Amino acid sequence: MSNELSHHNNCLINSLPSEVFVNSIFPNLHPVDICRCRCVCKTWLSWTITYFRLIKSLNFCDGFSEYYLDEAGLLSVIRRLFNLKYIKLDGLWRCATEVNLIKLARRCHRLEVLSIPSCRGVTDKVLKTVSVNCTHLRVLDVSRCHQVTDKGIKYLGKHSRRLKELYVGSCFSVTDDSIEAVLKGCSELEELDISRCYLVSDDSLKLAIVHPNKLSLVRLTGCPKVTDQLQQTLFTNGITVNSCY
Repeated sequence: MSNELSHHNNCLINSLPSEVFVNSIFPNLHPVDICRCRCVCKTWLSWTITYFRLIKSLNFCDGFSEYYLDEAGLLSVIRRLFNLKYIKLDGLWRCATEVNLIKLARRCHRLEVLSIPSCRGVTDKVLKTVSVNCTHLRVLDVSRCHQVTDKGIKYLGKHSRRLKELYVGSCFSVTDDSIEAVLKGCSELEELDISRCYLVSDDSLKLAIVHPNKLSLVRLTGCPKVTDQLQQTLFTNGITVNSCY
C-alpha cells in the first residue's frame, strides 16, 4: 500500500503546474469528467475548485450527464461557480431542483444565458430569484416547465430589463397577463417563443405593435387564440411569425 501511495505522489502528472490543468486540460473535458477528477486526491480537488470558480460557460445538454451526476453533485458544482455567464442544464432535468436553481441564481449574478427547459425544479419562485439576482440576463429558456405560471413570468417583466430572448413554449399556465407584462417591461426583447401556450391570444400580442420594443421574431405554433389576422399584422409591422413548428 505504501508503495502505491509513493507511486501516486511521484506521478508525473501531479508535478504539472495547476495552471496546466485549469487552463489547458479541464477546458477540453466534459463537465461530468471534471467532477470525477475531484475524487482523485485533494490536489485535484483544489484544481477543479479553481477551474469552476473561473469558468464563464458550462454546458450539460448532451443527454448523458443525468446518468453520472445527481442532485448533490450538481449542487457541489454550483457552490464553486462565481464568474459564470452561460449555462445549459438541458441534460440535467432531474438534478436541476428548485433548491439547486435558486442557489445558482444567487451565486451567479453575472449570468447572461440560462437554459433550463423541462427541468423539474423550475418554479415561479425560481423565476423570481433569477429575475432579481441575474440582472444581466439576456436569454432564458424555460420551455416545457409546467410549474411556471403568470406569477413567475411577470417577475421577468418587472426585473429582467435586458432580456433579449424568452422561450416559454409549452408552459401551459402562461396567459395574456404575463405576456403583456413581458412586452411592456422588457423593451430589449427580440425573440419570443410562446408555442403551445394555449391561453395566449391576440389581446397581449397587440402590444408588440403599439408598445415600443425591438421584437423581431415570435414563435406561436399551437396557439389557437392567436388569429391569422393578428399574425398578418405582426408580419406587416416587421415581426417574423413562425407558426409552423
